[in-house]
Amino acid sequence: MLARGGGLQNQVSGVRPRVFSGRFKQQKKSASSAAPQQEDRQRHKMLSLLTRVLEYLSENPMVAILLVFMVFQFAQKYFAGPFPEAGGRVSSIESLEAWEAVLKKDLVVADFYATWCPPCRTAAPIYGQLSLQYDAAFVKVDVDKNRPIASKEGISAMPTFKLYKKGQCVNTIQGFNQQALTAALTEVGAPLATSSSETAAPPPSTTAEKDE
Repeated sequence: MLARGGGLQNQVSGVRPRVFSGRFKQQKKSASSAAPQQEDRQRHKMLSLLTRVLEYLSENPMVAILLVFMVFQFAQKYFAGPFPEAGGRVSSIESLEAWEAVLKKDLVVADFYATWCPPCRTAAPIYGQLSLQYDAAFVKVDVDKNRPIASKEGISAMPTFKLYKKGQCVNTIQGFNQQALTAALTEVGAPLATSSSETAAPPPSTTAEKDE
């Protein structure tokens, strides 16, 4: 009886591991099958959200344009590198007072630009070269830093070039076109720079100095 009971106990004990092993395999199988289902549900949620966003943008094109513009601005600001220097005899306007002071000169050429604007980047060094070829006051105005000036002058696109003669605007060019800018300088009677003015050091910035 002991031998037979012991044999029966061994048989029972031998069955238990197989039962537990089967349950573990079943749980493992169900867990492995649940993972792809969870991934599918997450993928479905993302696609559904993307579909709703696209539908909203298609119904609101102005929002889509604004979004693209903001992304473009962000990319230009943080990934396009520093804005190129104009060089030459170009002075930077930093205040409304400085702007009003420079307009008192006989002939002024102004470049209204934005640092995130690709055509403005292209125009900057060429504008600097033109400042060495013509005897006029060449200035540049960052529209984002000088909004009162940009608003006063009606700037709606960048770059915008304006020519002023004795304080009055005589020509406006939207967008960068070197030939159009050169023709405008000739039309307004801008004299060619002398050799001495071409090699002269750039004039001090027209930024209004604060009283100490």
